[in-house]
Amino acid sequence: MVLKASPQPVFPGFDNIVTETSVRLLQVDVEPIAFLFDPLELPDIDDAEGAEDWQVRFLRSHMLSSLPTLLWQQILRALVPVSVQQGEWIIRSDDTAECCYILARGRAGVWRRRSMLRQLVPGDFFGEDALLSGRRRNACVRMSSDGLVMALEERHFQRWLADALVEAVDAADDVTSNQAFARLHVDNPEDMRGRLADLDPCSAYRVSGSESCARLAVFLLRQRGIRAVLD
Repeated sequence: MVLKASPQPVFPGFDNIVTETSVRLLQVDVEPIAFLFDPLELPDIDDAEGAEDWQVRFLRSHMLSSLPTLLWQQILRALVPVSVQQGEWIIRSDDTAECCYILARGRAGVWRRRSMLRQLVPGDFFGEDALLSGRRRNACVRMSSDGLVMALEERHFQRWLADALVEAVDAADDVTSNQAFARLHVDNPEDMRGRLADLDPCSAYRVSGSESCARLAVFLLRQRGIRAVLD
């Protein structure tokens, strides 16, 4: 929309907004991202019922902080809600992977060999390891209460999240930063999370190894807000 210079207010009720020259206005529909401007605090991690705020927690994660808002909207629009019951297995070990998930309501546990690795709360993202590594599921996820998960199909995950997070690194990143990159070689996706958890979050890493393992490592590191690039 192009407006000509006019001494009359551009918007009714705002007497101080006038056009001094011809201007072009872009109308932005903020409804899809209105929750980003909500003054509410992030939900308490112990509040399993904070379903309204799962989007806020997810979008404020390190994983999405470097991605453009347009991709956030694409991801949110592609999500498919799935109601789940207490005790239901969302993911089983050795299954083939067709999607990843965001927990929107309730609680869930990540299990491997009868040991709980971690507990999931609304806003947590899970199930991406197998999609990135091209292997079967390496852990189980079971609901600890009734709830809701948002499923993201593999094609959407690869296009709008994995490729963007792993591949879309600023080409000038190495030149403009004085931070040195440490070398990191990975070859076993099963113990990768535990290994990466011990890395210095203030360092940056060049990751090598098989393509699937290296992509997974870069994704997991950037998910934690750690600078990482494929070697």
